[in-house]
Amino acid sequence: MVNHASTTAKLLSLLIALAIGVSAFGCEETPAPEPIETTTVYRTEYVTLPDDFKLSFDSLSAVGDKVIAGGYVYASDGETRIDSIAEIDTETGEMTVTPLSSGKQSNKTLYNSDGLRAEVSSVIEENTYESMTLTLYNGSKVEAEYDLAELFGVDLSRFKLSFTGEGGFNIVLLSETDDYFYIVSNTGALRLNPDGSSVKVDSSDKIIAASQNDDKLLLVSENGNKNEAVYVDFANLVLGEPFDIPDGTPFMLNGYDVGIYNSSGIYGINIDETGAVTETMVCDYIASDIAGQVNVVVNPAENSFYAIMFDLIDNEQRLCRFDMLSRDEVSAKKTLTLSMLCDPSTQMIRYAISEFNRTSSEWHIEVSSYISDSDEIFDMVSRDSAEMRFTNDLMAGNIPDLVYISESYFPGVADKLESQGLFADLYSIMDSTGYQRENIIEPVRRAFERTKRLTGEVYLPYLPSYLHISTYIGDRNDFPDGLTLDSALDIIENGESRLVERLTINDFLQFSLNEFIDLDTGETYFNDDTFKRFCEVYRNWGAYRQSFEADGNTDEINDLLEQKMGFDVMDLIRPILNGNEDIDIIGYPSPDGGNSKFEVNDILAICEASEYKDAAFGLLELRLSDRYMTSKLSHGVKITQSTFDAEFAEMLRYYGLTAENAISVSSTPPENMDSNRIYYLEDDIVERIKSAYTSAKAVDPMTSDILAIINEELMTFASRPEMTVDEVVGIIDNRVGIYYNERK
Repeated sequence: MVNHASTTAKLLSLLIALAIGVSAFGCEETPAPEPIETTTVYRTEYVTLPDDFKLSFDSLSAVGDKVIAGGYVYASDGETRIDSIAEIDTETGEMTVTPLSSGKQSNKTLYNSDGLRAEVSSVIEENTYESMTLTLYNGSKVEAEYDLAELFGVDLSRFKLSFTGEGGFNIVLLSETDDYFYIVSNTGALRLNPDGSSVKVDSSDKIIAASQNDDKLLLVSENGNKNEAVYVDFANLVLGEPFDIPDGTPFMLNGYDVGIYNSSGIYGINIDETGAVTETMVCDYIASDIAGQVNVVVNPAENSFYAIMFDLIDNEQRLCRFDMLSRDEVSAKKTLTLSMLCDPSTQMIRYAISEFNRTSSEWHIEVSSYISDSDEIFDMVSRDSAEMRFTNDLMAGNIPDLVYISESYFPGVADKLESQGLFADLYSIMDSTGYQRENIIEPVRRAFERTKRLTGEVYLPYLPSYLHISTYIGDRNDFPDGLTLDSALDIIENGESRLVERLTINDFLQFSLNEFIDLDTGETYFNDDTFKRFCEVYRNWGAYRQSFEADGNTDEINDLLEQKMGFDVMDLIRPILNGNEDIDIIGYPSPDGGNSKFEVNDILAICEASEYKDAAFGLLELRLSDRYMTSKLSHGVKITQSTFDAEFAEMLRYYGLTAENAISVSSTPPENMDSNRIYYLEDDIVERIKSAYTSAKAVDPMTSDILAIINEELMTFASRPEMTVDEVVGIIDNRVGIYYNERK
């Protein structure tokens, strides 16, 4: 429960009263208080709710100094749900929980200082609303009731609760100003006058939100991939000209025409008489240590918010209070800087930053994000622009303490920066802070370690914050000795498999490249019979192609290699349950018979120029904690030894194929299921899966550039029949050697 001392509020009231008295009877007026210098940084406080009160994800309103959260409690039978509200006094923190009227579903409520002022409730019959009623209250007495279906002129039976057909009928706003009630549904806006009459303006667009500022009512709808807003003109019963507003969920915000909140923060929007929109950040989520999915926000007082937020680590709804910090409070801690080149909604790193800032008494991480909106991450132009701004800042000497980069969207950037010496050696920092490098599993350390060419010193430039493995699976009988480049070429040349449909040049060579170049010394060996065979196969690629339906059914087509980009146990279980018990992990062609590949999604690094490396490592250590590695946000490979071992030790062993061909997983044999459709995961399969992780490798940073050179020359080779294989091999050997020396 939020605990704001009542005595403090009373003392403040007394001081204000005394000040007013002096002003009224003294000779001089008391000077006005200095205006508070606003910041975009807020303190987050979790509101403790009663244990039996289950918070709704979207029911929150503010009236005066009260915040009302919707939810439910269970009756004494433990099964019947009773819709209820929790009313919180924002000054004292006192809370009361009150059940709502039984037999109806409460859709929207409006409170004033006397309590419940208005309520929209409905009766549901199967998958439609049977009725929807607006009830007005005067104290505890019912003042009036209105049939909303009649007022809005809709047939509720046409609006399915499953949101099929025409979609559901929703009330998105219920408010009161000067005894006028405003009700907005997704079909239009209604004003209920003091005499009981009403006026209505319909909307041809589906309304998703609304905001009211005095008597100005703003409606928001979706138009393609953007939000569009219009003002309601009740005098002429029309909607105004539409205009675009920034993406986000609109709500009523003190001091602005409308507020919006999205994945990065809370913004105030002002609209001038020409329709020009001005956007001001009010609350920066990352700077304010706000992590989680913010579902609804209310603004009960200036510089204060309440929000319902879904905590993705603890998997529960939380009621939070955000209070603005002063400049002095913001600057009280020492600052670590972090540059983010990634989707701003990336949850795991945001949670880690938030927790670090909340729990550290000495440090605060300040974040610079080069992608401002989640949609931009899918746009190549936006990504290029973000990378350029990031690079320009580094070149200008603006080196942060930490860097977080999404390799999925900015491939190669981290390795480029590493080659330029931007990143510090994490092993050295671990030794300094006492963190044991053995806490990170050996295959990950091995895969991402680098060696200094002159000294031979091994170092770790960054932490792969999120990674998975990709591999190929197939029938083990087709690959008795594993998969090497030679054996893959044999299969293709003999026409025994459709490998040519499944393997690209990168797949063939990324782990076989070290047969033709020593990446430690740069010595090249492309003048090799196996590589020459590969060149000839590349030239005759079309002759080896076989037409087939690429349905990927490994259990039906035994000679098909199927690529798995995010491999997990289910990739083997499904074909086994479908009858192919010889399915196995084959991997990509490599000299040792096939390798799975680590695919890095995100990296976290500390910059060599940072003066606070040990402090910055606190964020990495938090990210590596068991709590984060095992949270619902954690996907892919568990990179710490404790969580990696636990994952395999606790792996569920019984898999059943239901009548609908879905797979059920349990720790005990499934009941009421045909025993022929149940598979027990034996120890040897578990070890085989584990081996795919422990033997996985990362592609050397130079590989992609070398493969680009090879591919460019082989395209020329394939288009020029007169060119000999010795000629193209010589060119490749020479170009790769030059590239290596320039890179090193």
